[in-house]
Amino acid sequence: MMNQYGQMAMSHWQTHAPQRYAEIDNPTTFFEMLGEQAMEQITSLAAKLEGTDRETEGYLEKVGG
Repeated sequence: MMNQYGQMAMSHWQTHAPQRYAEIDNPTTFFEMLGEQAMEQITSLAAKLEGTDRETEGYLEKVGG
């Protein structure tokens, strides 16, 4: 099943690169895999940006409030 990132990419290609989109043998599989790769990268980057909590750090400090 295609995730939101795959759907966004597919829609973008259909609109902005229709010739390249038409050249893809199996668009569903291609964009399912692309969506999974994007999700993995986003999840990894979010974890890096989040960092570790300091012992005295509360919620408001964490979110910058």
